[in-house]
Amino acid sequence: MIIVYFESKTCHYAEEVARFRDEETYNLCWSTLYKEAKECNMKITDSLIGEGEYPFTSEEINKNV
Repeated sequence: MIIVYFESKTCHYAEEVARFRDEETYNLCWSTLYKEAKECNMKITDSLIGEGEYPFTSEEINKNV
């Protein structure tokens, strides 16, 4: 899974904007994501979650604390 974030260029802030199950779909959407990030004066960062790994949500983390 690929998780895409828009990250501020001026401060330490990132917002998750999309999740993709495969790289092919991510590549098809990349140029649109790039344009949107540029319009918001942000940059794209992404995170690759390997098979068998799970990206936790904040709600799930809070349940286990």
